[in-house]
Order: sequence, then structure tokens, then C-alpha cells
Amino acid sequence: MDTSHVRIAIIGAGISGLSTAYYLMQRAHAHGTPLEIQLFERKQHLGGNADTVVVNLGQRYGANGPEGAYLRWADLGVNDVNLATYHRLKA
Repeated sequence: MDTSHVRIAIIGAGISGLSTAYYLMQRAHAHGTPLEIQLFERKQHLGGNADTVVVNLGQRYGANGPEGAYLRWADLGVNDVNLATYHRLKA
């Protein structure tokens, strides 16, 4: 078997899949091994359950009146146990 070129498929581009791809690329680079990784993800974005969105907190007001929308980033984080996904964990 020819091991001069390694091809790996990673199913799921959540935190584990992305971390695995990064780790494997670092190891391959350190050893001078040609590596091809393909990530497969069913969602439109990478990161799994980790997500960041813009939240509109309403109108900002200053000394001269309204100044526009009060927008902030909200990090939704990663849920430890997602019962919708891991249905077998339900009591």
C-alpha cells in the first residue's frame, strides 16, 4: 500500500471535526507527509453547535437623541448535552 499520500475524510465540522483536521494537518506538516483532508458537514456553516449572532438590543440614545440600533455580538457557545441530537440520553 502506498502511504506517500494520505487521504482522510472527517464527518462533521463541529468543534471535534475541526480540531481533528487542524491536529492532523499540523502533524503531517511536521513530518513532511502529504495530506488531503475532506470535511463533510450537513449544515451551511462550520462549528457545529457553536455559533455567534448579532443581537439588536434596541435603539441607542445619546445627548442629541436617537443614534441608531444598539447591536452586540452574542456567543451562543456549545451545549454540553443536546437532547434533540442525542435522543438516547433522555430518561
